[in-house]
Amino acid sequence: MRKYFFWAITLTSVILVHCATEPKQAQLTYSPQEKCELPVWNVGDYWVFQYNDKNWWSHKVVRIESDLYIIQNPNDKYAYGYDKNSLNLKVYIDSEGNKVIPKSESGLSYDFPLYVGKKWSKILQVALTDTKQEGYLYTFQVMSFEKIIVRAGAFKAFKIECERNMISSGNTAISHVWYSPEVKNIVKFKFATSSGNRRIRARDYELATYKLVSKSG
Repeated sequence: MRKYFFWAITLTSVILVHCATEPKQAQLTYSPQEKCELPVWNVGDYWVFQYNDKNWWSHKVVRIESDLYIIQNPNDKYAYGYDKNSLNLKVYIDSEGNKVIPKSESGLSYDFPLYVGKKWSKILQVALTDTKQEGYLYTFQVMSFEKIIVRAGAFKAFKIECERNMISSGNTAISHVWYSPEVKNIVKFKFATSSGNRRIRARDYELATYKLVSKSG
């Protein structure tokens, strides 16, 4: 299960199913002054996501360390450690509390603050197998700030386009991520297009339900 989760966020990274119609995207509504700063997560915050094949996974903040949010996914034997200063995945944590550095960095890379037109990029080494890695150039651009409807409801979200280029072959894959300041997390991931012969293993998903705990609570 961890491998499925890793590849989903790589083509980006963190739901209990409600019956709903197919999500529809509303018209762009953006003001140049709108900007999203780095969010603060609190213990007890959780987000539940559903894949397009009806399987689900969730993230719950179970504790906070000096520089990490510790996130539990009930479908995984590992917990996840996310950097408090970036929300990027840093470590896996096993059942005995040992921290394991991921073999590959997460392809879902935030760069706060977010605003329409912002671009950033990074080069990552991604594990294709246990013994083979491949270099990729990830390029991100915030395309719009728009209303989007998912199973959890309607939200204003930043639509981020991620283009992944395999350095050795030039093969590309493009995906879209919608990040909602209200939810403090992704509300939708959708794979867009790819070139080349390599099979893309990512699965689309969207937010099904969530809960945010106030700091005083």
